[in-house]
Amino acid sequence: MRERELIIVGENLVPDKQQRAHNFRCISKLLLHAESMDAFCTANEIIDVNKYRHFRKKHLVQKIMSDNRKPFVFVVNKN
Repeated sequence: MRERELIIVGENLVPDKQQRAHNFRCISKLLLHAESMDAFCTANEIIDVNKYRHFRKKHLVQKIMSDNRKPFVFVVNKN
């Protein structure tokens, strides 16, 4: 599990170091799921200006993201 830098407001609310470490582990587990490639491909689409196309299907977004980066191919959030 990779280390993360997190800003927690009100750190003094949890003075126990063990409890704070437990909270960090829980947050890290949540972020691991939220930052997965599957979640990324669901939330984003690819716009290829060169071909005048956009790709929304997860497997196509993942394929394009894994290929070499090309000019005028953009990742856009669906929100």
